[in-house]
Amino acid sequence: MRRAHLFALVLAAILSFTASTAETLDVYFINVGQGDAILIDYGELEILIDGGPDGSCVEALRPVVDGRLEFVVAALRPHRRT
Repeated sequence: MRRAHLFALVLAAILSFTASTAETLDVYFINVGQGDAILIDYGELEILIDGGPDGSCVEALRPVVDGRLEFVVAALRPHRRT
């Protein structure tokens, strides 16, 4: 539930800060083990949400990302005490 809210918030921010209507919006869900990373591609703007703990999504990003990622949102998980 929290992830869906985060996704909606980031998507709303992208659309509100960009004025161009000529770009297409592509959203990719990439399996990174225990969950999915989300890549939002809006023209030259790319945002990665929760890329996973070990960089396993890097190969999936290479064909899509045209340079550096503009934003990376890390989903922090609380540390469990043992």
